[in-house]
Amino acid sequence: MTKNSVGRPPKRDKDGNKVYRKICSVYLDIRLVQYIDDKVGNLSDWMEKAMRKAFENEYCFYCFDDKIKENALNYKCTNMRHEQMDGKGAPSIILNWKYCECGNSFAPVDGQFAGITDGDHPVCANCVREWRLLNPREE
Repeated sequence: MTKNSVGRPPKRDKDGNKVYRKICSVYLDIRLVQYIDDKVGNLSDWMEKAMRKAFENEYCFYCFDDKIKENALNYKCTNMRHEQMDGKGAPSIILNWKYCECGNSFAPVDGQFAGITDGDHPVCANCVREWRLLNPREE
């Protein structure tokens, strides 16, 4: 005898594993709820995305751990298991790249990484090229 499921099917992650969720109550202004419903359509999914965005530099949602290290260029997960799985099916241990003063990300562009010009001042790959043009090496 098969059991008929009632309600919505369970949410699944990208690998097809069931995602266990817990209901939590959030009180919002009804006008905000209506606005979100009109713009997005699914308040629950929008709230989850907003929560993930709010903690993206403090919490790794791959290993569900808060062992995050901040350096001059990025935010990096330092969970040993995540570091071992990096590039082997797991997402990068770099959670987010910071931004240069010019507005470009420190993320590598065409294989060129950000650099350090004077002292400990990091700059993006575009600024490194510009800095080298303005400061040619004397040979």
